[in-house]
Amino acid sequence: GCKKQKQQQPQPQPQQQQQQEIHQVNHYLNPVLDRQIDEITAGLAYAYNKNLRTLSEENIKTVVKYILSERVETNFSTSYRKDIIEALTRFGRFLNKEDKNKKFKDSTWDNIISFLDSFRKPETQDPLHKWIGTYNTYRIHLLRFYKWNMHRI
Repeated sequence: GCKKQKQQQPQPQPQQQQQQEIHQVNHYLNPVLDRQIDEITAGLAYAYNKNLRTLSEENIKTVVKYILSERVETNFSTSYRKDIIEALTRFGRFLNKEDKNKKFKDSTWDNIISFLDSFRKPETQDPLHKWIGTYNTYRIHLLRFYKWNMHRI
């Protein structure tokens, strides 16, 4: 007999697949904010875009405004932009775990200290003290962010 060949479904292109995943993560964002997220994460690994979209809309707007204003004032490098987005995304997620939908503007010094302390590791787990680099990098980014954010309020 004659066997019918299965017709293969066309596989989505990686970029199409990423766009579909993005809209599944945070589908309620307005088109302007959606474009701004794409703009501030341009040239970075897709995970930065996707992870940023897991924050509340207000926290995303704050990160976008911060990155756009700092980019104009300091013209920072891609890796610096990546570090800021990662630090603020992780801090936003930390805040959300502690208190659902807590906004950056409502966070306290205790929230920042608790977040930074979550990177501390015992000597046995980290004999080379690598956690200190992450701690210090995030501390610097959060302090600059909050200094900027306080001047906006």
